[in-house]
Amino acid sequence: MAQHSILLKKTEEARLRTLYQSKCDETGNMDFTQFIMFAIERNMISNKYGIEIFYTAFKEACGDDFSEENNDGLLDEMKFYYAIVLLSKVLYANEDSPFEAMFSNMLQDKALTND
Repeated sequence: MAQHSILLKKTEEARLRTLYQSKCDETGNMDFTQFIMFAIERNMISNKYGIEIFYTAFKEACGDDFSEENNDGLLDEMKFYYAIVLLSKVLYANEDSPFEAMFSNMLQDKALTND
């Protein structure tokens, strides 16, 4: 995980923490369903970037804590940040700074609407 270190400003870190906490459970962990709900609310999943990319990032971020037998795992806050860094490298691969591009897009307040 060390090679994926990103320095955030205090306000950015606080905003990302708030987003994480809005989806994690009372123990401070996030399961795959909560992770996908986060991605949906942030308009990250699309026809171009399907759910399998998010599953792979989730599984990779869980590391040894992912259960192949039960096909589940939990992200704590640091693992969530790691998953976001992994996703940024895929979703914003053409950007000079993939994490910053994803981060600024992800932090925009977006409301889901039913048309």
